[in-house]
Amino acid sequence: MDQQWLEMAALRRRRLARDAWIPLYRYRTTESGQRGHAGYTEDVESVYSLAFPTGLRPKGEQLTWQDVDAGSGPTIDDETYTETGKRRFYDEDETALELVLIQEYSGAESVWHVHQDLVMALRVVREGNVWVAPEEGFEQVIRLMTDQNGAPEGIEIRSEALRDYLCARNMALRLFKFRIRQCVETKADIVNWPETPHEIEDEHGRFVGMAHEIFEGGMPVGRSVAVFKMWRTDDMDSDVPLLGEETEENTDGKTWGVEQSGTTLHQYSGENFSAEWIEPAAGSRRVRGDKVPSAVSFLIEADGTLANADDLNDEDIGRWLWFSPTVVLEVLAQKGSSLKWHSQDTASLMMSSGERVHFGMNTIGNVTVYAHDVARLPEWQRRLWAARNVSPEGGVSEELVSAQVRTEPAETKAPEAEILDLMKWVDEGCQARYGFALFRHRSDLAELVAATHRFKARDHTSLLALAKNVARLTADLFDETALKKALNTAKDDKSRSLKLVERLLALDVGEENAYALLTPLSGIYDLRLSDAHLPKSDLSDAFSRTGIDASVSFYHQGLQLMSAWASSLLSIGKVMHQIPL
Repeated sequence: MDQQWLEMAALRRRRLARDAWIPLYRYRTTESGQRGHAGYTEDVESVYSLAFPTGLRPKGEQLTWQDVDAGSGPTIDDETYTETGKRRFYDEDETALELVLIQEYSGAESVWHVHQDLVMALRVVREGNVWVAPEEGFEQVIRLMTDQNGAPEGIEIRSEALRDYLCARNMALRLFKFRIRQCVETKADIVNWPETPHEIEDEHGRFVGMAHEIFEGGMPVGRSVAVFKMWRTDDMDSDVPLLGEETEENTDGKTWGVEQSGTTLHQYSGENFSAEWIEPAAGSRRVRGDKVPSAVSFLIEADGTLANADDLNDEDIGRWLWFSPTVVLEVLAQKGSSLKWHSQDTASLMMSSGERVHFGMNTIGNVTVYAHDVARLPEWQRRLWAARNVSPEGGVSEELVSAQVRTEPAETKAPEAEILDLMKWVDEGCQARYGFALFRHRSDLAELVAATHRFKARDHTSLLALAKNVARLTADLFDETALKKALNTAKDDKSRSLKLVERLLALDVGEENAYALLTPLSGIYDLRLSDAHLPKSDLSDAFSRTGIDASVSFYHQGLQLMSAWASSLLSIGKVMHQIPL
């Protein structure tokens, strides 16, 4: 190690207030080597915090790192009870707030708590070592940091959330920071400090550098150890000895000194004490519900004209917004969100925070939404939508306009909305007609079907992945054992599920019609096999059999794939229910 490492100039200049995550409490130690021996290094970082009301800020300026520590319980001074989490100063009526509380146990590891008021105000819930905000897409707001053994070493909070809370409480947070680095070296010249202790006091805090000689093991050179030994001289020969009060007559003792010698080493240390303020936000959108101006804008014209979200947050504004279809995947990626179809081209995104956004798909595959429906969302969701905002193109979805303007909802149906019912209907028909259910049971079937939709087709690769998911819900889910039993196949028959279903249907509609009914599903299955590097000609044929036009947008290709799946299931069900095709 060298002087630069000990003086930690870059770390001393760093201001935690600029970080995205602010430590509320931190105690982290990194050691290497054997203490008191050459090559030993230690790096200790401590951060304590106290939230001060405006009236107590002068007191916060006066306190140093040595004056504070993490809260560990209530205090009682002169019969004055101060509850856990509050720090009272003798000459003040107001109290500072400890946002992290350390609960100590005799003989057990301490437990670190986040102040309950902070948890409740930010509406976060703990999941493992993080506190998430369910109303904000389960975003991480607070997190507990642990070392490699799982022991706690820090609690951090997202800067934006902390400042919002401080604003609501008319407080500012004071961070008290202490950093020490030390090392043991054989050389005596790794620093050029003119004296020891070497002190620097500036806007970055107070730095103290120390250098001194030690004997191997840690004893400072030039110092000795005084040992004191004392004992009682009472008569202990009695069957029931009793020690009386300690006096000069029944005690004795001796003392001696110990001088250490050995290999001389050099121990260096650098300590820095500093403090800084984390200021409150200008407004408190989360905790107090302040109307903070939005920082989000949306494209509203093809010439690039933008409008602020606040200006669009008017139900009578009469505008729509356009988005890439990938916005649906972005929203669905938020925990607790879901998709509900209303017609072939319209649906609602049920947001994790409880809001609903009704949207429609236009002719070129863009998502169109009435502007107010997006502008009224919480700011974090506005940002999510704005990231996928595109220039107006392709017009507003005809089915969306029909529902929102003419109040005549389209009577079309999205294939995604029919799949689960079709599968159950097919099973009922197969059971009645042939005596068994076509699909093998899966307890998570509804979830798998809901996760299989046209928006998964973002590009060629993801389109093929969508085909794989569909194949898993058809060819892979058809009950081959039951099919072979119903067809009374030979034991060495290697036919797979699709061919077996085709042979079953052929009993009622003939081989040619049965082949036609299974053609879309066989095309989907071959697309699924594209991972095995099918020749391009075979891939084109699979597209053709599935009914996919490779010249249209991937969104429309995904829709065509889903429609082929639903159409094929409908036809199979009609045969099994003996309904004319």
